[in-house]
Amino acid sequence: MLRPPTYNGAITSGNNGIVASNMAPSIPMGGFGQFGAGGGFAGGGGQLGNGGMANFSQMGANPRGDNRYQNNPLIQNYNVPNQPPTNDPLGNANNDAQQQAGLPALQAQNKLSYQDLQNRKQNQKLALEENLKKASQKGQKIASQHDKQLEAEAADEAGESFQYLIEEKISLARQKSALIQILNEEIDVTPFSIFNETVHAKFPLMGLKLKNSTKQPLPQGPVTVFENGAYAGDARLSDMQPEEERFISYAVDLSMEVKTEVKQSVGPEIRVQYLGDRVQAGYSSRQTKVYTIKNRGKLERTAVIEHPIRDDWKLAGDVKTLEQSRDLYRFQVAAPAMKTSSFEVPEEQPKIEPIAMLPLLDGKRSVLSGNPNHLGVELQLFTQVKPIELKSIVITKGMVAVASDLHESRSYKLISRSELDRKIILEHVVRPEWKLDDLALKPVEGSTTLYRFPLELPKGKSVEKLIDETKSQVVQEKISTMEEGKIKGFLLHPVLKPAVKAAFQRTLDVKAALLETKRKLTEREKELKGITEDQTRLRANLQNVPPTSAAYKRYLDKFDKQETQIELLQEEVRKLQMEEKSQQAEVDDVLSGISAE
Repeated sequence: MLRPPTYNGAITSGNNGIVASNMAPSIPMGGFGQFGAGGGFAGGGGQLGNGGMANFSQMGANPRGDNRYQNNPLIQNYNVPNQPPTNDPLGNANNDAQQQAGLPALQAQNKLSYQDLQNRKQNQKLALEENLKKASQKGQKIASQHDKQLEAEAADEAGESFQYLIEEKISLARQKSALIQILNEEIDVTPFSIFNETVHAKFPLMGLKLKNSTKQPLPQGPVTVFENGAYAGDARLSDMQPEEERFISYAVDLSMEVKTEVKQSVGPEIRVQYLGDRVQAGYSSRQTKVYTIKNRGKLERTAVIEHPIRDDWKLAGDVKTLEQSRDLYRFQVAAPAMKTSSFEVPEEQPKIEPIAMLPLLDGKRSVLSGNPNHLGVELQLFTQVKPIELKSIVITKGMVAVASDLHESRSYKLISRSELDRKIILEHVVRPEWKLDDLALKPVEGSTTLYRFPLELPKGKSVEKLIDETKSQVVQEKISTMEEGKIKGFLLHPVLKPAVKAAFQRTLDVKAALLETKRKLTEREKELKGITEDQTRLRANLQNVPPTSAAYKRYLDKFDKQETQIELLQEEVRKLQMEEKSQQAEVDDVLSGISAE
């Protein structure tokens, strides 16, 4: 008869049950582990129990799993070779004394130390503080939101609900259940092979385009696809509203293979704007992705290419999309049976790049040249400034107004270094007070700052655009202060009228005495300056030679004579300055009243 086991420690799992498990025969009992043959439950788990009742063999304080109050033979583990006999009194297989001696060490392993207790309390405290923090944040969010917003968020979390009305009457017996169809209608389905490089880089997926042509919403759930009466695959359907369309995929299409290739180039249109010694080129960086589709099947299929939408990139050319989602373009491409076809998706990104221009020599013209290799266009600018064209001279109360025109010619030359035909938009900067000479040369577009001229640049050819501009200006100057050479130059110009020529001639006569006085004053000032500089040299020599020497006497005599000359020159300069001032006032008074047209 088995006695009830005595309590010798906590019921634990771990190594204690492992001993019993190794000693017990392998009898699989799901949920409770394997029964040990020694009277206690053998811990460690069976095939289905995974630990069973955690080491019930501990209740007998026998780590092997048998009852210490019985001297039952220990069941051998057939999986462990070379075991001692089960009833050998010297084999330590049933030695109760050793079992009792090992119990204190076993119990010590299961005790909780003071440090472990403190760590457990600290972890519980940190977990409580974290929960309180999250609760506080949630409370602040709720307090700051409007009731309507909270209701909307609650509805999003709960999901969308649908209501279906079942028109057919159903009879259901007591305590019975039945599976009822809430919707049994046909919907529009179109088969496709859907290729998305991020999903599979080589093979497309077998897919369908569904349209909810019913009047009821379709809830999300699994979808089983049958093709020609045979099972084809499974898919998952999201919630669909009436008339909504959506793509689903259900299997890999191994009969079709897609290869992608990316090509880099510059767009066909380039904008060129000249800014001093550099050019600002605006162009489109074009990236073309080529999808090569190989259909190895015997049936023609329709492929849908899913191309990612990237920031700052736009579709180029005449490519048309089947549809566009938030993140994808979808293109429909025909894939003939047993053939290979390709489809290109060009995209462009606008760029603006400064290009340095280097000066070149070309006779009378100023030349700037730039050759950016990646654009495939060589840029040249020829600038020629023509002589000033005198239009008219008018004298009004001593003020001379000279009207003239400034002419500048700019020739823009572009040389193709590419194998592609390009369209060049030449942007010519509008300068204040400058006008185009050729009124027929009208730009296609214009603004207050730019003229835009479209140019066609064939591959391997060059194109040149000549732009002549004129600036009209009027410069005013007092006739009394005009230089003699400038007045004589105007007298030789054919556009001057007789009255203006007479006024200029009278000016020369009146200013003749003044000019002579200015000439004399200039000479005397120059002579006085020379003597003053020579006196500096004499002072230095007088300091360096002995006072009793002949040289000292000669330097002193010369210095004394120069002092006399300086006094005379200074007096003459003062007189000439007064005479110049008087004559200038007389000339100003006379010339201020001169007028001629």
